Amino acid sequence: MGEQQFSFLPKIVNGGIAGVIGVTCVFPLDLVKTRLQNQRAGPDGKLMYSSIILNNLPMKENSLQTTIMRVFLTSSAHAYKERKTMDTEISVSEQSCRDAIEKSNLPEIIAHMFVDSNDELYKKLLNLAYKLAEKSKPICQKFVMSAALTPLMLRFYPKWKECDREERFETEIETTSIEHYFTVTNLIALLLDSIKENFSNFKKIVIWPTSTALKNFLLILRVYTKWRGYQVERNSILAIFLKILSLHPLLSNLNTCGFANDLALLSVATEMGTAGTWASTVTFLPDERDYEFKRMLLIALCLKSRDIDLNLLKTRKVIPGLLRIITPGMNIPWRPDFYCGLLRLAFYVLQLYLEQLSSEFMNNNGPVRTLMMIEYYTIKPYSNDALISALHFLKFLTEVRIRNMIEELEKNHCVEILLCIWEQLMANSLRQSSQKCLMYIFFILNKMNVDKQKDFLMILHIELLKRVLNPTKEDVIANDKMLVTHIRLLWNSLTSFDKSFDSFIANSGIFILLDTIKNCTMAVKAVALGLLVDLCEEGTCIPYVVTWRSRGKTFLNLLIDIFMEENRMLKVKVNENCIIKDPEWPICGHKQKEEIERKDKNSSASPSTIDLLGSCRSKVYALLQILNFIHEEKVEMCNEQYHIFDKRVSITDQISLLLAQNYLLLKLGEVWSEIQIDLINENLQPIDLDSFLLDTVTKYYRNWGLRIQEAQHEIIQQNRFKELIAEKELYLLLKEARLSNSYKALVELKLLARSSEIIFRLRGTQRQRKHLNLENMAVGKWMFNLPVQPIYHQHIKIPIDETKLDEKCDLDAVSSAASTDNECNIAKFEQEESSEC
Repeated sequence: MGEQQFSFLPKIVNGGIAGVIGVTCVFPLDLVKTRLQNQRAGPDGKLMYSSIILNNLPMKENSLQTTIMRVFLTSSAHAYKERKTMDTEISVSEQSCRDAIEKSNLPEIIAHMFVDSNDELYKKLLNLAYKLAEKSKPICQKFVMSAALTPLMLRFYPKWKECDREERFETEIETTSIEHYFTVTNLIALLLDSIKENFSNFKKIVIWPTSTALKNFLLILRVYTKWRGYQVERNSILAIFLKILSLHPLLSNLNTCGFANDLALLSVATEMGTAGTWASTVTFLPDERDYEFKRMLLIALCLKSRDIDLNLLKTRKVIPGLLRIITPGMNIPWRPDFYCGLLRLAFYVLQLYLEQLSSEFMNNNGPVRTLMMIEYYTIKPYSNDALISALHFLKFLTEVRIRNMIEELEKNHCVEILLCIWEQLMANSLRQSSQKCLMYIFFILNKMNVDKQKDFLMILHIELLKRVLNPTKEDVIANDKMLVTHIRLLWNSLTSFDKSFDSFIANSGIFILLDTIKNCTMAVKAVALGLLVDLCEEGTCIPYVVTWRSRGKTFLNLLIDIFMEENRMLKVKVNENCIIKDPEWPICGHKQKEEIERKDKNSSASPSTIDLLGSCRSKVYALLQILNFIHEEKVEMCNEQYHIFDKRVSITDQISLLLAQNYLLLKLGEVWSEIQIDLINENLQPIDLDSFLLDTVTKYYRNWGLRIQEAQHEIIQQNRFKELIAEKELYLLLKEARLSNSYKALVELKLLARSSEIIFRLRGTQRQRKHLNLENMAVGKWMFNLPVQPIYHQHIKIPIDETKLDEKCDLDAVSSAASTDNECNIAKFEQEESSEC
C-alpha cells in the first residue's frame, strides 16, 4: 500500500496539536525545575520555594497561553517543512554508498580489527569484508594495502594463537576444524585479483603476508593434500599461492615458510615417490582434479625458476622426475589430453632449469629420453601440440652450450628420427600445427653437424615449397610466419654451403622460388626477394631467372607487378596511367607521409629509411640493377637464345619500370625531405652552410622527380605516335592492295557451295528412302510433322549476275568448269542410286 498523502492544512494542524500536547505535559515540570535551581535565599535566609508546589506565581508566569501559541505555530511550520523534505527527498543509491566507503577508512579499520577481534566478531567482520570486496575493486585494494592478507592467512590456522610446531599441527588438526574456508579463500582471491591489472602501481605499496602467515596457510594445504576427498579445497589454496607467485615471484617469505620444499616434493610425487616425508601417505589418481593439481605445481616451478634453491631440486630429484614424465610408459596412465598438457609443461620446466642443472640432465639420459618421446609419435601419434613442445625443446638442446650435446644427439639417431617425423607429417594434411612441427625440424637439422644431409635437407625445402604451391584439399593455407621462417632457413642454408646451392639449382629451386614469390603475400615476398637478390648477385641463377615464365608473364613483368602492388598498398599518388602526381614525394605512401609529418613521432624511427631497407620495392630495384648492369651480358645472351625476357611489356609497365629503375634516387630525395621536416618540428635551425646544402640536395632530388614525370609523359606520347603510324600504314595497305584475285576465289567458292548443297539434298533423299523402304515418291505424306515438303528429282540452276562482277574478271572458265563438275557429280549419284535400288 502506498503512503497516505495529506494536504496543506491537515499537515499544519497535526503538527501544531502534536507540539501543544508535548509542551502541556513537559512545560510545568520544566518550570518547576528551573525555579528550584535558580532560587536564592532572601535577606532573612529563607527560600522562596520549599517544595515542587509553587505558590503565588504571577499570572504572566503561570499562564500557558503564550507558550502554547508559540509552540503551536513553531510545530506546525516544522511539521510542514519536514513532511515536504520527506516527500521530495531521493533515497541514497548503492553507488553513492560504495563511493562513500571507498573514500572512507572503513577497510583499514576492518583490516586492523581482524587480528584482535574474538571469534564471533571475526566471523562478522569476515562476512562484512567479503561483501564489500565483492562490490568494489578499490575497496579490495585498500584491504591489501592495509595488510589484510596477513591476518586472513594467519587465522586460517585453527590454533593460530598457540603457535604450535608443524609436527603437532599435522597430527592434531582435522579438516573439520578449519572454519570459514569458503569466505577466506574467496576473499583472498578477490584481494589479489584487484591489484593484478595495474600491479606496477601497487608493487611498492602492497603489504605482503608474513612468513608465519604463509606457513599457516601452507600447513592447511598439507592437511587438505593428505586427506583424500578434499581435492577442490587443496587446489583452491594452491591457486592462491600461484596468484602470489605470478604477482611477486621473488617473494622471500615463500622460501622461508617452506613452500619451495613442498613444491619440489609434490611436483614429482607421482614419479619419484614421497617416502620419508610428510606426504608419504599421499596418493594421486589420473583424474581431472589431480591433473589440475599437478599442472599448477609445474606452473609454480616455472614461476620460481629465478630464486629457488638448486640443491633443493637435486635433493628432491626434480629433473629425474620430469624426465620420467616425458618418457613413454614411465608414469601413471593419464588421459591422453591430460598427458599432453603435462608433457608441454614438463618440457618447459626442463628448458628453464637445463643450463643450471645440465649435469643432472645428462646423467639421467635426458637427450635419449627426449628422442624417445619424439620417436614415439611415429609409433602411436599423440597431439601435435605436444610434439611441438618436444621439438622446441630439442631445438633448445641444439642451441644450448652443453658439452657433447650435439654428439649425443647424433649418436642416438636424431637425424633419422626427425626424417621419419617429416615423412609422417607430409603424408597427412598440413595443418597449422603440422607446419610448425616442420619448421622446428628444419631448425634442428640446420644445427646438426651432418654435412651428408645437406643435399637431402635442400630437397626437403623444395618439397615443402611445392606442397605450399600445390596443396591438397585437406591442407590449411600456409601461414605467413611459417613461410617467412622457412625461407629464412633456406636462405641460411644456401648462403652457407656451396653444395646446397648446387642442389637447389639442380632441383629447379629457382623456378619454385619464383612461383612462391608470385603467389604469396607481401610479407613473404619481401623475404623471398631478399634471398633472390643474394642468389642473383653471384650470377649462376641468372639464366633460370631470365627464362622463367608463368601464364604468359616473364620475370620482368613479375617485378613490375610487385612494385606496383606495393605502391597501391601504400596509396602512392599516381594517375590512371601510373604517372606520379607529386614530384616531391613521388613514391611515398599516404600513411608514410602522415607519419613523417607527425610532430610526436618516434625520432629514432624514420619511415623513409624503414621503407628503403624492408620493403619489396627496394629488392625489386636491386634485382633490376643486377640484371641491367652487373650481369647485363648474361641477360642479353639468354634473351638472344630464348627471346622471352623484356618482351610483352605494356605501356603501363614501361612507365612503372621507369619508376622502379629510379627508386633509390627518389627515395633518397624523400629521406632528405624528411630530415628537413624533422628539423622544423624540433625547432632546430641549422647553420647557414648546412641549410644551404640541405636546400640544394632537396631541390636536386625534387628536380629528379620532375624529370621522371616528364619521361613518363614522353612514353605516353611516343606510344600514341606509334599507334598513329601503325594506323596510317594499315590504311595505306588497304588502299594499294589489289583484291580482284580474292574476289574471283570467293565467287568460285560460292558456286562450289551451291553444288555441294544439291549433292547434300540428294543424299538426304536417298537416306529417307532407305529408311522407309519406299520408291518413286514425289511428295511424302509421312513427313507431315515437318514444316516443309520435299520435292525429289528436280534440278536447280542458280543464275549468275555477271553485271555485278568486275569487267576485268574472266569467270567463264570457272563457271563452266564448276557446272561440268556439278553435272558429273549428279549423274554419278543417280547411277549409284539406281544400282542400290
